[in-house]
Amino acid sequence: MVAYGTTKAAVLALSESMRADFADEGITVTAVCPGFVNTNIAKSTVYAGLTAKQQKRARARADAAYRRRNYTPEATAKAIVRAVRTGPAVLPVAAESRLGYALRRISPSLVRLFARFDIRQT
Repeated sequence: MVAYGTTKAAVLALSESMRADFADEGITVTAVCPGFVNTNIAKSTVYAGLTAKQQKRARARADAAYRRRNYTPEATAKAIVRAVRTGPAVLPVAAESRLGYALRRISPSLVRLFARFDIRQT
C-alpha cells in the first residue's frame, strides 16, 4: 500500500504543479481521482507478501467490493469529458473519491486512519 499511496500523492502533486506551470499558456491540467471503478483491476492485482491462497482471497474480496460499488468505466469517462470542458484542478469522480477528497482537506489525520484499512486483512 505504501507504493500505491505514494504514487497517488505524487500524481496529484505533479498535476497541481503542471496546472500552475501551464496556466499562462491557457493549458489546464486536471487530476482525475476515479474511485472504485468496476474493472478487472481487482482480479489482476498482485499483493506483496501473500501466499497463493491469501492472494486468491484478497482478490476475491477486492473484486466483490468493486462489483458491489459497480461504478462503470463509462460513467468515469463521461465525468472526464465534462471536466475537459470545465477544467477543474481535481476531479473526484465517484462518491467515495469525492468524500475522500473533501476529508483530505478537512481532516488529513482521518484520511490516514482510513488508509490503514487493508483489503488483505478483512
